[in-house]
Amino acid sequence: MTILKFKKTIINILLPLIGAFLFLGIMITLSACSRDNSRNNENFYSNYNNIYDSYTQNNNDTSLTKTREVFTLHETPYNIPSGALHGNHNITMIVLFDAEPPIIQIISPSGDYKDMNTVRYRIDSNFIQYFLPNAQVGTWAINYNLLSNADITVLYFDYEEQIFIQDFQAQTMANEQGNKPISFMVSADETRQFSYFIYAVFTAEDNSIESEVLLEVGNGYSNQTHDITVNLQPIQDMGGFMLRLTVQVEHENSAQGYIEYTSWQDFRVNWLTFN
Repeated sequence: MTILKFKKTIINILLPLIGAFLFLGIMITLSACSRDNSRNNENFYSNYNNIYDSYTQNNNDTSLTKTREVFTLHETPYNIPSGALHGNHNITMIVLFDAEPPIIQIISPSGDYKDMNTVRYRIDSNFIQYFLPNAQVGTWAINYNLLSNADITVLYFDYEEQIFIQDFQAQTMANEQGNKPISFMVSADETRQFSYFIYAVFTAEDNSIESEVLLEVGNGYSNQTHDITVNLQPIQDMGGFMLRLTVQVEHENSAQGYIEYTSWQDFRVNWLTFN
């Protein structure tokens, strides 16, 4: 009985260990496969633009035999289907696929052809998203080749133009005259004029805003670096502050008539205003 109990004890110990090692081996294998697939996908999609160029050049677009209308922007809001769009809009068009990215050529209402070389896009494992800022009124269509896909689904939505401050830098030190160099760049879907406002913001211990002083107002264009100088003489005795940069772009479809973005630089700690 003692020997049998000993054997059962050994078996009870070994079986869970064997199971654990088998499970660990399977998980390591799956993880490795997943990483390989991920790397393969990244390599494929990062090179897709080159694949697209090569394909269309070799075929001279003659293989884009399928055509379908995608959406229509109506000229006026009268006598149009419920939910339809009228006037110029920023349109994002999403092409869903099941096997591989299809070859797509976008046709504007005026007959101009657009593709991945002429419009901004992003690509994922099962869709391509195209951005058409200020899309022309009329009917938009696509020429396409399914490649190995059974079919594709095309969706479209209007979107507010997005702007953001891509870069905002300000030197800690100002010169003897109180001038502080500032550099910033505003990114947008297309080149647009914007207004900018730079404030010195003073806060309490709980970070609530106590006061603010407008230092600079101006205009610029998106997608390019702007180097300006603000003068800190009016606030030299007010202590540490935060710099707030706010940019605004006119947008007729926005409730307030514009869209804006704000970025901050904190100079409350290690307060060094002048040389």
